[in-house]
Amino acid sequence: MNNPVPNGDQIDPKSLVGTAIVEVAASFFTDARGRSPHPVFYYVRTDSTGWIKISNAPDGQTLRWRLCSKPEDVDVQELGEIAVESQENTPPFDATLNEPILGVESIIVPQVGAAIGVLLRWAKRQLLIFAWGDELVASETWPTYLVEGGAEVEGTDGTI
Repeated sequence: MNNPVPNGDQIDPKSLVGTAIVEVAASFFTDARGRSPHPVFYYVRTDSTGWIKISNAPDGQTLRWRLCSKPEDVDVQELGEIAVESQENTPPFDATLNEPILGVESIIVPQVGAAIGVLLRWAKRQLLIFAWGDELVASETWPTYLVEGGAEVEGTDGTI
């Protein structure tokens, strides 16, 4: 099992190979109009690293993985609230818990010129976590817009 080596408080997601996700949560912004359909952050706790916060990076095109404490709701005053919800019984995370991660590969979109996310691989499943515009997305399958956008897994022949 790899021990993720923090760079400051950032984590290289590729260092998670061999670890297992044991808890997962997401935070959603809620205001007078209701709950946002896409999470603001994902949080995963592995069997060796503690909590990791996954968010869009400041560039708006890549992800940031940082060590954090257990996620909690945040009151953002008159703007609304950021509420944390467990994702342990929610696809696509429900089938990935407590299984060792066998591979982590970067997802590259040529127009961006950088990794927009990662493909996590388990023995019988895969999970994509990526930034798409201002959305944070998790999916078991390759969305059409990624395929049509020319997304590739880094270090492969380009097939997905």
